[in-house]
Amino acid sequence: MPHGEKAPSGVVVWFQESGWMNVKLMKRYIDYLNHMRSSNSQSRFPAMMVFNSFRGYLEESVKEKF
Repeated sequence: MPHGEKAPSGVVVWFQESGWMNVKLMKRYIDYLNHMRSSNSQSRFPAMMVFNSFRGYLEESVKEKF
């Protein structure tokens, strides 16, 4: 984010040096979402994630996280 800017309350912003999503960040994101769903009692409801065509989403380690 530009220097001095802040995200609105309730918005989570993660950055990575290259500016691109990678497998490591994707797995961290999945962990975060699972934690948020379980801590808010949302895990009992079905959920769906929709992704673009980034090949990192197809990595076996990412699929295992789901």
